[in-house]
Amino acid sequence: MAVRRTVRRAVVGFGIVTAGALVAMHPGAVRAFYLDIYPEDPAKAQALTLCFAENHAFNRLDSSERDACYRHVLQSAGEVAAASMATANAVDLRRAAGQTGMPRNDVRRLEQTETLLHGAH
Repeated sequence: MAVRRTVRRAVVGFGIVTAGALVAMHPGAVRAFYLDIYPEDPAKAQALTLCFAENHAFNRLDSSERDACYRHVLQSAGEVAAASMATANAVDLRRAAGQTGMPRNDVRRLEQTETLLHGAH
């Protein structure tokens, strides 16, 4: 039993050292791979999240599945955005510009309103 534990620790240690050496020798490739899997672009990150929510067998490590996900989600998002822009009018745009994420009784909102109405103190 002690021999198996020692062998297991040696194999795990060898794997960790090998992975560390790979990262040290090719940091650019590892970073590019990581950014492919977890993109900094919010639209792509949201697309991958939606694809996984739709299909739990989605594998973000597979580049072909990621590309298919981007085509599917981003294309449909573009169609929705184009359709919503076609129906926007001046009243809707003015109302949307006036909406904020703060509640009406939030102190920050009240202070901003007072500053706008009465000027700086």
